[in-house]
Amino acid sequence: MSTINYNYKIAYKLDENGNRIIELTQRELSSGGNAISIDIPENDLPIVVSKLSNIFSIIDEPIIPFDEKKEEIFLEPNIIQTLVALFLSGVPVKDLATQYNYPEETIKSHLEYKGIVIFDEI
Repeated sequence: MSTINYNYKIAYKLDENGNRIIELTQRELSSGGNAISIDIPENDLPIVVSKLSNIFSIIDEPIIPFDEKKEEIFLEPNIIQTLVALFLSGVPVKDLATQYNYPEETIKSHLEYKGIVIFDEI
């Protein structure tokens, strides 16, 4: 079994908006050529360092959570018409989601597609 040794370099650089970015570069010592770099915004560095200090407990978890692409749900046109009518008659999105067993975001997106502006409920 062969072992590959790496050399690491950390440097600051500026992005196009003038924000400081930390560039972490990993280079194979044996080949001298293959290098991989990642850029970390300076504001995210404390989060990354904190997560890396507990690396064995977080394997396969994102260091900084991100929204994964959610599966889109398409509703039948007659259901959308019913949702629009109920919403315009005063039924809140939260109640529609409960009644029809769809996520609130799905209902909101279909209502917005129909031209209805939805304000956040207080």
